[in-house]
Amino acid sequence: MSSFIKHISKYYLRYLFFFFVFVGLFVIVKSRHEPLNFKLSLASTCNTGWYYYDEEGNQKYILSLPTKIPARNSPVTRIYHFYASNFPQEICFYTHHQTAVFSLNGRVIYEYDIERNPSWLEDYRSFYHIVTIPPVQNGELCLSFTPVGEKYAGEYDSIYLGTHQEILVKLFLDRMDKLLLGILLLIISVICFFLSRIYKRNFAEDKSLLHMCYVCFLFGLWILEDSKLLQFIIPNQGIHWCFEYLNQHFILLSCAVFVRDIDIPSKKKFSDVLITLSLAVSILVIVLQLVGIVQLYNSMYVLQMFSVGFCVYITYLVNVGNFFHTKQRQKLFNFFMLLSVIVFFVIIIGRYNRSYGSIVLNFGVIFMFISFLFIANQKSMDKYESIQQAMLYQKLAFVDFNTGVASKTAWFSLIEKFDPEKDKMINCCLILFDMNNLKKLNDSKGHLFGDKVINTFCECLSKAFIDDGTVFRIGGDEFICFCRHCNEEDVEADLKKFKKLEASYKGTEQEFSCAYGYVFFTPRSKADFTEAQQRADSLMYEMKRLMKVGREFEY
Repeated sequence: MSSFIKHISKYYLRYLFFFFVFVGLFVIVKSRHEPLNFKLSLASTCNTGWYYYDEEGNQKYILSLPTKIPARNSPVTRIYHFYASNFPQEICFYTHHQTAVFSLNGRVIYEYDIERNPSWLEDYRSFYHIVTIPPVQNGELCLSFTPVGEKYAGEYDSIYLGTHQEILVKLFLDRMDKLLLGILLLIISVICFFLSRIYKRNFAEDKSLLHMCYVCFLFGLWILEDSKLLQFIIPNQGIHWCFEYLNQHFILLSCAVFVRDIDIPSKKKFSDVLITLSLAVSILVIVLQLVGIVQLYNSMYVLQMFSVGFCVYITYLVNVGNFFHTKQRQKLFNFFMLLSVIVFFVIIIGRYNRSYGSIVLNFGVIFMFISFLFIANQKSMDKYESIQQAMLYQKLAFVDFNTGVASKTAWFSLIEKFDPEKDKMINCCLILFDMNNLKKLNDSKGHLFGDKVINTFCECLSKAFIDDGTVFRIGGDEFICFCRHCNEEDVEADLKKFKKLEASYKGTEQEFSCAYGYVFFTPRSKADFTEAQQRADSLMYEMKRLMKVGREFEY
């Protein structure tokens, strides 16, 4: 089961993205001929002076909008307002899962009761409507709402009268908090995406920033849709249905992937069950919508409760796993996550009260993303530190501790990583050095003194070949100098420098001597390095033999 969940969490976008997008495109295409009735210029409030008639026909004045008036015998409700000739000729009202009829002096001016396409889609959520009032001397405005569900009966939001510019400015000012929050989350998602791409090589196994990008983008899109301002840019009602309802399925799945990202091995079974259950519920809700049994807007609270559950579980995982290295960060994370959970829970439980929901929801989203940013930052930093540590260990493995030149591991790594198609090495030279009488020196004066002589030798060798080659220590007294893109003149010049440096230590405690052999070659395969080393080794031993003959002749 664990491998199945891991597979689902890795490819969930591939499996479910197309399913949700198919449903969304179907809704969008079906509703493409039914744009909202509004103009791009819109708002000043007209929330007083409205009245309705009770069952006995008595006129009841409404103190102020928004409000909810009683709907007894019929779900249809009507509110009225006296219209004078000096009134502005633009009115803006808001429907929340309601159809609407707007009339003046009993004559219908505007109706919002679109044909259901597709048939199983009962309602296209909530929108602002802008209607032009015909010029008359005096009259009575009537706004009649019919709810899709009984719980929406009698709901009336703020109503605006004014010129196009006034309405537009007012609406944007009223919704500015959500607009800015949504844009901020989208900007954060873009930043997280580019950071994940920039650090892809270093964070190949850590998807925290990428998952953070998903969550930020989806929440930002949802908050922008909740601001009701996107309808002035995108008139297609099906798109807004997708942004509001299908998007919440992606948010739930993103939270599930985020849980998998920070999960503890010992808790995998519980998280697997939780994720499987949330996926099953998400698919079930979609199926119920497709067959027309339950509309998405009536089942979203189930998904939202799962999202709150994921937040609680993330908090539990972070605390059990000692995720943060300092108690201060741990306390800050717990504080913000606790606030977000409380806020979301209050919003879900008190979903009928829309008067406080907007502000509280904004704070909840902010608290949650502060918490998620703590997690993403900590995981990225932990991964970065582990990679830096691994790189340090690798670097140390490639360096000979005693001399500071490259190690035997580095030499074999160079050969192992050689790719004839990528590494265009021409005119290479391999020089093999072997120090003379090092064993006798160690036996007579000790290994510490022998190490000083070796360091002197390496220092001279590195100085001589600093511009053309790299020095590798492949044994106790054996060294290789590998030069790329060089000619025989360059090598001979470097060897002369080395001999001068060697001669400068004659008569001192660090006096040393060595034999060497070198070959030029152009590697076409890994075997060419081994062959060149063997040829250089033969030439080095030939030089060592001649040096011994000369020494015997000298004595």
